[in-house]
Amino acid sequence: MLSKCGESRIKWVSQESLHITLKFLGDIDPSLTNKGLEIIAKSALHIPPFSLYVSHITALPSEKMPRIIYATVDEDLNLLHTLQKRIDLEMTLLGFPSEKRRFKAHITLGHIRDRKISDLSPFLRRSVSSEQVNNETLWKIQSVSLMNSTHVDNNQKYQKIAQLALKTSLSSD
Repeated sequence: MLSKCGESRIKWVSQESLHITLKFLGDIDPSLTNKGLEIIAKSALHIPPFSLYVSHITALPSEKMPRIIYATVDEDLNLLHTLQKRIDLEMTLLGFPSEKRRFKAHITLGHIRDRKISDLSPFLRRSVSSEQVNNETLWKIQSVSLMNSTHVDNNQKYQKIAQLALKTSLSSD
C-alpha cells in the first residue's frame, strides 16, 4: 500500500527513531541537560509502565493534502497525559514556554517528499485493520528519554541523551 510510494516519494522514519514528543525544548544550553533529567525523573515519579496502541493512521494537514503521515495512539492515555502535563509544568519553572496547543499524542511515521502525492485517504483507511490495532500494534511504554534532534544531510536524526525507567517508587540504586 503506502510502501509502494517508494523511498523517493515518502521519507519513512526509522524504527529506532519512532517516538512520542512530550515536550519540545528547541535549542537548549547543554548545561541544562542535568536539570532537564531531574525534571523528567520528578515528573515520571509514580507513573508505572503502561501500554499504548496505534489506533489510527492519518496525515497532516489532511489526508487529501498530506505532508506528514502519523499514527494516533490510544489505551492508557491518562498516564501519558499526566506525564506530559507534569513535564510541561516543570519545564516552565525552568523558563521554557508552556505549550499553548492541546497535547495530541502521535507518532510521526513519514514525511511526504513528493508534492504530487494527494488524497491518501483510501490507503490510510486500509492500512491498519481493527484486529491489527488490538493485537499487533501494542507499544509498551517503560521509559522516558531525553532526546536531541538534529538535521543531517536533510534528514532528522535523533540521539538519546538519557533514558529513565518508569516505576512506581524511587529505588535505592
